[in-house]
Amino acid sequence: MRISFRYKFVFISKYKCASTSIRRALTPFSDVLSTQEAPTYHHSTLADAERYILSDRGESLDAYFVFTTVRHPTAMLSSLYAYGHPDKSGYYWWDRQWDRVRLGHVVPKSERAAECPVPFREWILEHDLSRFALDPFIRDLNGRVRANCILRVESLASEFPRVTERLGLGRVDLPHINIGSPQGHWFDQAMQDRVQEIFRSDLEFGRYRI
Repeated sequence: MRISFRYKFVFISKYKCASTSIRRALTPFSDVLSTQEAPTYHHSTLADAERYILSDRGESLDAYFVFTTVRHPTAMLSSLYAYGHPDKSGYYWWDRQWDRVRLGHVVPKSERAAECPVPFREWILEHDLSRFALDPFIRDLNGRVRANCILRVESLASEFPRVTERLGLGRVDLPHINIGSPQGHWFDQAMQDRVQEIFRSDLEFGRYRI
């Protein structure tokens, strides 16, 4: 998450959707930099950000340009699985290493693997993936869609400069951070149905097809 009181923008950081790169690019223009803990957690929802602005500034979200990013759900999930190392209990590496993460320690990749990793298909079909869907990142405290702009990761190189120009930031270079080469996974019909159920908004606003 990034909030600027001067430039009046709120960037909501969705998991595995180029959020680290965008946060880094927006840092020089931001008054609120996200952290590993509430109320300014890196992946705070839009409702969290609205609550923060109301309590800290007494302002309405209407005064801000709100934007986030979206990525094709199957690509996002493949990336999240490779990065997050989920286990059968539903924990990700940052959950298992939380005491270190919250203090800002860099956890080596060699120490992130799960002792009991969950198979990809089981993870898709049986685990709660709703917190990774688009809805929490675009809906306000009243459940209304309040994002002014949803950038597609697949066309971020052309879409992000238009947003920074609109905000009066000029052309801002977008660094490439947390780049990986996740294994592509095949989604059978049951998995596709599950993705369509949970990530309906991602598919709609991103104009994607399964």
